[in-house]
Amino acid sequence: MGKLRLQPQASLSSSHNYANEPKMYYANQPNQEQQRQYSVQGVLATLIVTTVILVALSVS
Repeated sequence: MGKLRLQPQASLSSSHNYANEPKMYYANQPNQEQQRQYSVQGVLATLIVTTVILVALSVS
């Protein structure tokens, strides 16, 4: 069996553990179908929040 060799740890000043950051890019404008989906999601979210508030007010 071979002997296990330990290598010296690099000093903290010369090494780092920072994450690799992705390159920046500009977002694309959503197409017509995506805009319609966002509108539908907004309407449904508004209805749910309104319903929850009205139910809370009615039972209190």
